[in-house]
Amino acid sequence: MNDRQIIDDRVNMLMSGYFKSKRLERGLTGKQIGELLCVSQQHISRYERGETTIPLSVMVFFLNSYAFNLNEFFNYISDGVAVRYNL
Repeated sequence: MNDRQIIDDRVNMLMSGYFKSKRLERGLTGKQIGELLCVSQQHISRYERGETTIPLSVMVFFLNSYAFNLNEFFNYISDGVAVRYNL
């Protein structure tokens, strides 16, 4: 596995966890988020388990829809990658 794939996998894992934690923080169900994003509850579950990569546009739409801070999200992802690679 090359460095690019390792970073892609790490970012996907971080995004999946962040997505789920923010959904739960707002007390929302997978079905409710699926309706917002026009996908099934099963698709939301795949996002949250990291089986399907969350497109950045979907993540930004989700975060904006619930007034989450985009800078916090990008810092979380950046810090998570930096920790993994001691950057």
